[in-house]
Amino acid sequence: MSQLVVADTGRSMSKPQSLPSSIGIRLREFAHAQLTAAEKFLANDSESIHAGIHQCRKSLRRTRAVLALGKSVFDRRAAALDFDIGQLCRGLSPIRDAQALVDTLKRLHDKAPETRQILPEAIAVAQQRRDELLGRLLARDPHLLSRRKRIHAMRARLLQMDRQSKDDETVRRALAGSERRAEKAEARARRRGDDPEAWHRFRRRLRRLHQQHTFLNELAPGLPASSYPVEAKSDALGEAQDDVLLLARCRHHSPFRPAHRVLLRKVARRRLKHARK
Repeated sequence: MSQLVVADTGRSMSKPQSLPSSIGIRLREFAHAQLTAAEKFLANDSESIHAGIHQCRKSLRRTRAVLALGKSVFDRRAAALDFDIGQLCRGLSPIRDAQALVDTLKRLHDKAPETRQILPEAIAVAQQRRDELLGRLLARDPHLLSRRKRIHAMRARLLQMDRQSKDDETVRRALAGSERRAEKAEARARRRGDDPEAWHRFRRRLRRLHQQHTFLNELAPGLPASSYPVEAKSDALGEAQDDVLLLARCRHHSPFRPAHRVLLRKVARRRLKHARK
């Protein structure tokens, strides 16, 4: 299988020499590049498969962030494509979450010194669970070939979508809609306090808005001007997600021994409360 693809096409995309006249075409080309990268990331060899899955899901989410600009930018087929990409992305979530748990525990060594004594055992348990999940996935889908074929078909579907010209104002209005949805989700999460679903919804909407700002800064410089502090909030909630994941693994059917579970849960709750402030 091919070696790890290391390019992060969401952050390192170089600005083209001359931008096409239609922002709609630029967006479609960017989304197509993300799907191409996602397909390649899933072809990583066994030593880097977790990094490949992580990068694949990031590319899929960027594609969805483009499609989420809506039917005013793309035609009605975008909704069906977005749904199918979402299903594929969610299907890879258990494997990604298993690796994220390992990474989260390793970071606690410096961020929560009181856990250092239990971390070696906790990390070993998390790694064993991750490897078991990956083994079952590859038994059902060797080399992730069926998923790579699905992404390949999605690329073809994207290219069949409407090529009509769109102006910057159309995209600006769509982006403003994303911003309003993120603001409403934040207000709802703060009203509901510790409701994990409300915070999860806010995090997803904020992440999507952040992605939209990032690629539009490349494709249409100056268009996503906004006073909403997208990046700062997104970074804070991204770190909080580590603690949400850790809390979830310290409840029923936890792989950790009870005493370790109590300490990890205490640390995760403290860090999560701080991050949400």
